Amino acid sequence: MNTDPTDENSAVPLDFAELLRRFELPLVQYAARIIGDRERARDVVQETFVQLQRSKREQLDHAPAKWLFTVCRNRALNVCRKERRNNVSGPGNTRNAAE
Repeated sequence: MNTDPTDENSAVPLDFAELLRRFELPLVQYAARIIGDRERARDVVQETFVQLQRSKREQLDHAPAKWLFTVCRNRALNVCRKERRNNVSGPGNTRNAAE
């Protein structure tokens, strides 16, 4: 019987509750700096942890912090891009009205 707490596919023990406890606040702060909105940053971090639950353990590359911050950054940047697109193509766009 294998008593090792790690998954067969990974050498890193992945206790979800421990990762959440350890990285939730730093990730929220990181995403908030990128987005500029703490509530939306919380949503980004929640989506990051959902993706963690759905990901294969070997995708974490034996570095869960690196994986979490990378996914969080990418999701936060996507929020910024989406907001920028909405502002450019939104109904109050004065640039299109002037043309």
